Amino acid sequence: MMLLSFASIADNLSPLLKNRFRLDHGIEEITLVIYRHDGSAPVVLIQPDGSKLYASRHPEESVAWFDDAAFDLITIKKPMAGPWQVVGSVDPRNRMVTMSDVSLVMDALPEELYVGERLRLTARVVNRGQTIALAPFVADLKMEIWARAVGLSSSYDLSYNGLKLGEFIDDGTEFDESPGDGVLTGTLDLNISADQYEMSLRVYNPTFERVANHSLRLLPSPVTADLVVVEEKPVAIYFQFDGSAVELDNIALSGTIFASDGREREFTLSTQGQDNTQFSLAELTESGDYRMEAEVFGRSVTTGRDMALATNVVRFSVVNLPPTPQERVAEVVGGEAPERVPEAGLGRLMNQIDEEFNRQLFELNQKVNKPQPSVNWWLIAGINFGLLLLAAIMMFVYKWMMLQKTKAAALEAEKSKGPEVEELDEELIDLSLPED
Repeated sequence: MMLLSFASIADNLSPLLKNRFRLDHGIEEITLVIYRHDGSAPVVLIQPDGSKLYASRHPEESVAWFDDAAFDLITIKKPMAGPWQVVGSVDPRNRMVTMSDVSLVMDALPEELYVGERLRLTARVVNRGQTIALAPFVADLKMEIWARAVGLSSSYDLSYNGLKLGEFIDDGTEFDESPGDGVLTGTLDLNISADQYEMSLRVYNPTFERVANHSLRLLPSPVTADLVVVEEKPVAIYFQFDGSAVELDNIALSGTIFASDGREREFTLSTQGQDNTQFSLAELTESGDYRMEAEVFGRSVTTGRDMALATNVVRFSVVNLPPTPQERVAEVVGGEAPERVPEAGLGRLMNQIDEEFNRQLFELNQKVNKPQPSVNWWLIAGINFGLLLLAAIMMFVYKWMMLQKTKAAALEAEKSKGPEVEELDEELIDLSLPED
């Protein structure tokens, strides 16, 4: 637990008397914040022996210099005692800030933790016991956490190079409570293998760095999650708890099922004092790939501290298979199928089921493929053509009959004129008659 409270650093504000200040003997390290006019060049520091320190030219092993548009942040290891002078466009409205007893204070870490455990960490940088919340100092303040395995089961990467577990910034985002308050807060997820580790917590800015080391034994997780499969079908996720590590009466579990199409299904479980519990997957009926993630909240049996642990991730797939013989029997007979069908009659029963299924399928196809009433354009066209043909025939017959009638009339006329001609001819021919 953190015992130091927030306090101002007004005692570290020193006025610059003609741009001069004095450092005492025995200072191991000092950090200076010198405010300038906005946009001005970095200052020059003149040491008591007359030598000069520049932002671009200074001993790298003992001086760290960060220049911003309006200030210089300078850290000097074992500075020379005596009067120092600042040369530059120093803002007379501000004061120089000196910090000579800067240290790192952080939450105490347990010596034993569990794989998958999620741990909240808080660290702050203090000067003479007071938290430093000065904007130029904390603006680029960061915290990194590294783990280096030192046990017999250490892998090469973890034992030689180490593993970066997290990086946190004092910006008020994620788990950090407030930006620029000098307090760095983050959550450490121990998703690494069980082993003995050397933990390093490093807090730094461009000119300052502090490191705290801690020895940690990481134990196997006291909770496991396994997939329960029956007849090649996932039916449940089974959670097992180690009662010697976590109090069984104080366990709460919160989990989420993630589907490959983006759907999510949240669930919660309790053990009710038992060392196991399970979550049914009966509601997951759609085919697809799924992923289960869960977090367990409990209390340590040995230390009584509250714990939050992430379980192992469980992945599985759901495939909609054809109905079993029992399900097909139930569908046909309209009731529950017997749990076991005698092998002797199984073939005959399956044939009956297939016949019934084919019959229902045929009826369904008949309904689906039944012709719908529609206009028979070919019939209409045929009728129209027939009517036109009939009209043409009637017209032809009518004209033929009129023609025949005309011919008959002409013939009658010829017959009626024939005797007159004969009489005339006879009269013309009889020339022997005597004249009167």
